Order: sequence, then C-alpha cells, then structure tokens
Amino acid sequence: MPNNSNSSNVDIEKMLLELRLSYVAELPLRLEEIEQIVLTLKQTDSFTEDYQSIYRHIHSIKGSAGTHGLHIISTVCHVLEDKVIEVEGNQTLISDNFIENVLSFIDLLRTTLDLINSKVEDFAEVEAELERLSGRGSEYEYKCLLIMASVLHRKMVTSAFEKFPVKFRYETNGYDALGLLLKEPFDILVTNMEVSDLQGLPIISALRMSHNRNREIPSILLTSGKLHTYGRAIDPNYVIKKDSELLENLQIAATNIVRGLNEKLEA
Repeated sequence: MPNNSNSSNVDIEKMLLELRLSYVAELPLRLEEIEQIVLTLKQTDSFTEDYQSIYRHIHSIKGSAGTHGLHIISTVCHVLEDKVIEVEGNQTLISDNFIENVLSFIDLLRTTLDLINSKVEDFAEVEAELERLSGRGSEYEYKCLLIMASVLHRKMVTSAFEKFPVKFRYETNGYDALGLLLKEPFDILVTNMEVSDLQGLPIISALRMSHNRNREIPSILLTSGKLHTYGRAIDPNYVIKKDSELLENLQIAATNIVRGLNEKLEA
C-alpha cells in the first residue's frame, strides 16, 4: 500500500519551494518599485499615499521573507522599517540624507538577494553593512524595543529618552515582538498593554520566564487601566498610566533605567 503521508509531505515541500523561488524572483521588481517611490518622496504631491505604499511594501517583504525562511532579508527589512518610521509620514522630515540612507538599505537587500541566489549561507558581509547603516555601536549605546502602534505614544517615549544614547526599534504586533526579543539582543523594553495578538504584560512575563539573554532587561508597561503588580520577577519594572502625567513619569523611568544600565556597564 502506498504511503500517502510521505507523498503529501513531498507535495507540500515542493509547493513551499516553488513559493520561495517565486518570492525571490519577484523581489528585484518590488525593490525597484520602492526605489522609484523613494526618489520622488521629497517633491511628491501624494506624499501620504506614497509613504504608506513604501511602508506596506517593506512590511510585506519582511513578513514573506520570514515565511520562506529567508531571515536575513527579514532582519534588513526590520531595520529599514525603523528608518522609514522615523519620519512618521511627515514630508518636512524627508531630507537628502534620509533618501540616500533608505536607498542604501535597498542596495543592501539587492546584495543579500544576490548572495541567496548564489547559495551563500554566510551573511557576515550583510550583517556588517547593516550595523554600519543603522549606526549601532557608534552613535548609540543602548537598544530599546518599543511595542506600540500609537504615533503619539511613540513620540512621548522617544522624547522621554531623547537626552540618552538610545536607539529605538519599533514593533506593533505582540507575537512578532516576542519573537524578536527571543532572537536579538535588547537593553530596554517599552510596550503598551494594548498590543495586537499578544498584550504587553504577557510579553514581559513570557520574556522573564525564558532563559533568553533579554530576560532581565528593564521594562516599562503603559496602560489605560489599573494594574497591580506584586514585585514578582515576571513583573514590569515600571507600570505607567496613560494620563496627564504620562510624559513626566516616562522621563523619571527613563532616567532611572539608563542610570542603572550605566552603573552595570561601569561595574
């Protein structure tokens, strides 16, 4: 009797391979489309639409890359997403330097794609260039993951840390954020309680209970409601209510966190 299970597995693997090959084949055209939009971003009369189109393209490429096991592309896109989010859809923030930087990321994605097509498995060259483009290890000392969709709250958090050497990385989906925390090193975590798919408190608790290198990083949880913590190891370091004193309390927490990180660094 034929083994239908083995036959089905082969069919699934073949389908997944075909989807991956199709994704890789279509990527150059998608990168070219992003590049053309970026080049006109400073003068376009349809800025909001073009900005959103760029963000959607990058987010889609990142998500599909992860699905197909092309994690190096996901990593580059994640940093590029953070760069694009910096302007928050504000055309007055679009500078020649910003455009040049985004185009450099697109070139890096092309280089990455060439390596993938050449069956290369060592992406040290890509990772080194990504470090240079993102400015890590030079201008910034600490890396913070900021999990929230609200532009207003993002700006308040970045404002609270503005006098400190902190580089932000943004995420809006709870499960994606937890995956990122379990994969990459961070120094600080700031999250809203209200996050899509997985709320902020469970994210912090899951990280604390893991054996990951990020499990003890200082965390801030923003919430609209009441939340009681009990000083447990799985609790956030700071729970801040989103009220009229939000910015002031964020600034206090930011100062304490960075002071603690500096002391640990100097110990």
